Amino acid sequence: MSTQPFGFNCHLRYVKSIGKLHERMAALNPAVQVVMVDDNPPPKEDQTVYIQDFASRYPQTLIVARVKHDHDAGYHTPPVNDPEKRKYIASPTDFLNKWGDLGRGNMSLYALNEPLASEELTDAEVTRLIEWCQEVIEQAIGRGISVTLPNFGMGQPALNAALNEWDTRFDPLLKLLSKHRHNVFAGLHEYGADEPYHWGRLMFMLARCKTLNIPAPKVIVTEFGVDATPGTRNGYKARNWSGDFYMRQLAGVYKRVYMPLVDQGILKGTCLFAYGNSGGWQSFDVEEDQPFFDTLTYVRASGSMKPTKPIPPILPPPAPVPPPAETPAPVDPLLVFGSPEWRAKLATTLRTLADLLDAA
Repeated sequence: MSTQPFGFNCHLRYVKSIGKLHERMAALNPAVQVVMVDDNPPPKEDQTVYIQDFASRYPQTLIVARVKHDHDAGYHTPPVNDPEKRKYIASPTDFLNKWGDLGRGNMSLYALNEPLASEELTDAEVTRLIEWCQEVIEQAIGRGISVTLPNFGMGQPALNAALNEWDTRFDPLLKLLSKHRHNVFAGLHEYGADEPYHWGRLMFMLARCKTLNIPAPKVIVTEFGVDATPGTRNGYKARNWSGDFYMRQLAGVYKRVYMPLVDQGILKGTCLFAYGNSGGWQSFDVEEDQPFFDTLTYVRASGSMKPTKPIPPILPPPAPVPPPAETPAPVDPLLVFGSPEWRAKLATTLRTLADLLDAA
């Protein structure tokens, strides 16, 4: 059974039914899946073993292993009030020493999460970000570790003045990702649906690669779905979308935007945020939304993630049939006139009246 590009961003330790997750993984067979555990505050146990166990169950799937940390958006930034004056919160060496094993086998280590990359960044801050990524990439390749970075947030990085390519300040990063595309993945986050160029914003990256005349990096959309801008958490449930409607919207996005990039070998896959809720993400979590998975099953049956025929409608279950009403017994019209004795007297009176009319 071949893999397909639609996977999930799974908050593993918050999944309510691991058995159901494994059942869906076996049916879906995703090419890539983000699996996340916590590190901060320090857990009482090493949760990375859960990612490794998960990866061992699905050797055909690339597991992007994320250890969530309060500072994972800013490992490349200098610590505040640090008497040692360290260059980074987490140096590339320390980062790989601690979690590098999560980039071996069929795993790729998730490095950074939504680092700031807007037009507000100074040139020095952009350079620091790129230097950290470069050191991680070079050390990881030397140690046989796969990494996925930098997992830019929705609407980032900044674009050029013409708004048709990535900001040229990120050219060194693009060249690195292109050069090492067989070992390193470009991680990006793409959400709809309120502003243009979020679903498919990676096209601006591809446009810059074309200008630079370099091969496109291999891309994993490590977060995918719907969100609001700016800032408010607004998943599909907050929009009052049903799971069926949501999955149909995503299928349309795949058909228009992503499957051509999958076919070209540029896009490894997308990871829907979220499966499981690590706190505050109820509006995004699809785990208990069975209609979502019913529609996903129909989508796959209609031709992978690029339907070649219309998605069959999912009809609501029929309403319960009420029991047949009891047939009322025939009603004698004379019953409305009271007792049998009274009706007998009335009948006599009516006959007498009829006789008198005939005699007249």
